[in-house]
Amino acid sequence: MPSDWALGLTESCKLTRDIGSQTSGKSDLPRFGALDEPGEAVNLINAWVAAATNNLIDSILADGQVSDQTDIVVANAVYFKGMWAGPFNKEYTEDGKFHRLDGSSFDVPFMQSGAKQYIACHQGFKVLKLQYKDGHQRFSPPSPFSMCVFLPDARDGLSGLISRIASSSSDFIQEHLPTSLVTVDEFRLPRFKLTFSSDMSI
Repeated sequence: MPSDWALGLTESCKLTRDIGSQTSGKSDLPRFGALDEPGEAVNLINAWVAAATNNLIDSILADGQVSDQTDIVVANAVYFKGMWAGPFNKEYTEDGKFHRLDGSSFDVPFMQSGAKQYIACHQGFKVLKLQYKDGHQRFSPPSPFSMCVFLPDARDGLSGLISRIASSSSDFIQEHLPTSLVTVDEFRLPRFKLTFSSDMSI
């Protein structure tokens, strides 16, 4: 089963007040004289992102993120979709309780596996490393890229773990990653989708 979260890299798109036609990698930006119509600018940038990513990302800006006071817009779109080196069997997916920080819980699909996993146990938390496959062939070797999950032992321990990571040395994450495969009695991971965006407006 492929991971549901995704990152690919496209080229940056820049629009300024007196910009002419610009070329960014393979994508040509149409001529855009000025950012006097914010809605038009949002549509133009979103159309560029969709074309540059073959519609894998259909928009990057929402209405209201560009105003008539905007001097420059810098946009970068990233898309990645990897296959697990050790894929999960869809037939073993079962619903289970997922607990939120507010104490509530709800049923979500959990992926399961009986294979050995890269797991490291530390004081107060555990770390899981899931490797991606290098390529899309059935017997492709593992890639140098992995997804790492930091799981606090306490159900309400997430904020404490984040604070611990943020206040530690820059090598904290690397120093706590698992390095060997271990046998796990019961291994379950909720199916998930991750998205992230950041507004760098000043």
